Amino acid sequence: MSKAALLGYPDAQNNVGYFHMTGQRGLPKDLHAAREWLTLAAAQGVQHAKDKLPVLKKIIQDAEGAR
Repeated sequence: MSKAALLGYPDAQNNVGYFHMTGQRGLPKDLHAAREWLTLAAAQGVQHAKDKLPVLKKIIQDAEGAR
């Protein structure tokens, strides 16, 4: 999946972003990496990525506010 994402496949980018967002499929939970991948997918028209970005933004804000 990561290889396909690196090759620019938008659905793979969306999936890798989600997996980083949740820490699934062997990828570490990394909210900033998730934002990067989801932004790439959203820019290519993936609606799921567009829908996740505002949720992720809130999660990042909450996490940074808790520091």
